[in-house]
Amino acid sequence: MNDQYYTREPSSQSRPVECAFTYRGAALRFRTDAGVFSRGEVDQGTRLLLEALPPLRGDALDLGCGWGAIGVSVAVAN
Repeated sequence: MNDQYYTREPSSQSRPVECAFTYRGAALRFRTDAGVFSRGEVDQGTRLLLEALPPLRGDALDLGCGWGAIGVSVAVAN
């Protein structure tokens, strides 16, 4: 399977699942689907990065980085 969420005519079927985790006291829930990296879970690298991030001030850009675990987590925590 080489499909991505943006593939014009994907050959894989949609298989949405929920992913829930807590970041800095905020309970977050996402719905992820086939063709997205780390579908249904926060991968170990993303968890490590989120744990290592200092509190951020101001704007942050999370562009084309999967299903938004980092960008949404940072936005909610600020």
